[in-house]
Amino acid sequence: MTVNALKAVALRGVTGLLLVWVSNIPLVAAAEVTELCDLTFTGNIKLLNVPVARTWPQQSKGLSYLDDVGPGMLFAYESAGTLSFWMRNTWVPLSIAYISEDGRVFKMEDMEPDSADYHLSEQPAKYALEVMQGQLERKGIAVGSRLENIECRARSQRE
Repeated sequence: MTVNALKAVALRGVTGLLLVWVSNIPLVAAAEVTELCDLTFTGNIKLLNVPVARTWPQQSKGLSYLDDVGPGMLFAYESAGTLSFWMRNTWVPLSIAYISEDGRVFKMEDMEPDSADYHLSEQPAKYALEVMQGQLERKGIAVGSRLENIECRARSQRE
């Protein structure tokens, strides 16, 4: 192979790698959560500054790859449906609460880190709330509790 042919092959390889890298930038940017919500449950129980995942990229990333999940994450869907979650690439144990369209917590479950097990809502849910394992119980949120209010705002650069 001539020197020019080697240069052409190398240039194509570098160009291909750059295209792959650049093509992933919008997906990474689209996965960034841009909204925080304050959640109020029955009995004036509050969870503050909870990131909300509304888009497919945000929801598919969720709390994966984090050592500290902070206040957790609220997954909000346009319409209620049967939801399925797993813990692949999620490094901390979590609890999940499935919430109906009328705000009722109808199922809660603990989930183990980096597991391929599926966690199904088994009935239509409009929201799913993931938090550090045990936090729902510590806060007093249980099956039958109601999500009474959600106040959201744009996430600032500092948050």
